Formats: sequence, C-alpha cells, structure tokens
Amino acid sequence: MHSLLTGDVSSRVAAVQQQGRALANPAVWDGPSAARFRGQEWPPAMRSLDRALQALESLQQSSETVIENIIRAGTNGTVSQGGGGGTTLWESLLRGLEGIVVPPVGSGGIAVTLWSGRRALSAFGGIKNWMTKVHFGQFEPLDPAGVPVPWQDVAWWQRGLRSFDSANWVPKPGVADVHGTWDLAGKWGGRASGVLAIGLAAVSQWVQDSSNTHLDTTARVGRSAYAGLVTGGATWGGAIAGGEIGGAIGTAIFPGVGTVIGGLVGGLVGGAIGSGVGNFVVSHTVNAVGGAADWAGHELASLNPF
Repeated sequence: MHSLLTGDVSSRVAAVQQQGRALANPAVWDGPSAARFRGQEWPPAMRSLDRALQALESLQQSSETVIENIIRAGTNGTVSQGGGGGTTLWESLLRGLEGIVVPPVGSGGIAVTLWSGRRALSAFGGIKNWMTKVHFGQFEPLDPAGVPVPWQDVAWWQRGLRSFDSANWVPKPGVADVHGTWDLAGKWGGRASGVLAIGLAAVSQWVQDSSNTHLDTTARVGRSAYAGLVTGGATWGGAIAGGEIGGAIGTAIFPGVGTVIGGLVGGLVGGAIGSGVGNFVVSHTVNAVGGAADWAGHELASLNPF
C-alpha cells in the first residue's frame, strides 16, 4: 500500500513540479506566453500539486495504520483459516488482473452472469466515451480567462491535467441533446457496474464459504456482505479512478481517441488493482467480521422472548 500511494504517483507529481519550476524561470523560457504562465497558470497549479503530495502522504500514513489494525484484529497475529486465510497483496493483485479476462466459473452461474454484465458495461463505457468525446463531443481546453484554445497549443502535461475538468469537454455544434443523452446513460451504466461489482464479490465469498461446515448462515451472510462492500467497492472505485487517470494520459497524448483508449485500459487495470487490494484486506479480516456478525445474530436471537 505504501508503494501504491507514494511510489510512482508521487514521483510523477514531483517531476511535473520540477518541469513547472524550470518553465517558470525566465532564463529558460520568456515571452508573452511565458509571462502568462509564470503569473497566472503556474502558481495555482503549483499549489494544487503541493496539496496533492500532502494528501498522498496523509493517506499513506492513515492507510498503513488502518490496514495494520484490521489485520491484527482479524488474525490475532496469525493467518486465519477457513475462507479467511490471508493472501499476500501480490497474490491478490494477480487474482484481480486474472479476473479481467477469466470468468469466475468456480463461483457458479450467478457469478459468471454478474461478471459478464460488468464486462458488457465496461464496453458500453468505452462506447459512451467515444460518443461524448469524439463523435458528438470534443476537447476544448480553456485558458485562464475561460476562452477555448486549440488543444495543439497546450502543453501535453496541461492537456492531461485539464482532461479531469468536464468544462474542457464540450458538445459539437448542434448535437448537445444527443451528447447529453449519452453522458447520462454513461453515468447510469457506471452505477450499475458498481452494483454488479458488489454483488459479484458477495456471491464469490458466499460460494467460497459453502464448504466450510464451521460457519452458520448468519456468519456466511455477514462475511458475504462484508466482502461485497470492501472488494466490490474497491473494484468499482479503482475502475473509476483508473479510467480517469488513463483518460488523462490518453488526452495528454492525443485528445479524443487517446482519451477513449486510455480510459478503457485504465478502467480495467484500475478495477483489477482495486479488486486485488480489496481481496487482500478481506482475506485478512473476514474471519473477524464473520465472527462478529455471528455473535451479534445469536445475541439478538437470545433477546427474543418468543
């Protein structure tokens, strides 16, 4: 987790800062555009990058503490058994990457159906991006005054950063309505994909626990719900983040077509990483959660006077 949060991401942010400081030096670059960059564009961008580094450092410290605590709570210092045997993060990530192309046949027909639905929605997301950012839409980055400028006149790293702002993506003339329809359909498709991700993780945990005779129904329900929320939620969040980052990289290279390709690849890889991290956390903590659910269920049942 430490390397995920502070490794390549931090180094890239620092590289952008270094490039920006160099460009802000009149001895390196001067002229009207350079003066505008030094006075209007670079100062707010530098502050944003500083805040991003601070947020990464804070998130890294918090995540390491949280994961250490939940692993200790879930395993009592040892790897637990019976559906909660802790896998390594690397093993979990490999499993997540495998899940991109290999359907979970071992988890039954429902899991395969949910997996197929998510793959179909991923393809639909790519089609939606093509329709809203190439066919019916285009990239029109705004300058500091809010005036659209040709994207060819914008530095590659600025194109990538501005890709995150929806104000820089506009409908082509005369097709705003159909552009809005595709955009709305994409939002609902993304939400549906999240529901399927949570359902798939829950079903997979339920099937995995089916052979464990030490678990009653209450414990299995608690474990499945927990796996669905953690692994499914991490998968969904990773896919969203990966799609945004991949799309920004594609925009930096070639807006529109590059955005669509980068977003599709980034979404798949980000979802796989999210799934791997979620599986890693669940594999080390699900026993504690299932035990807590089982205890709570029995305590509530004991309070029933009938």
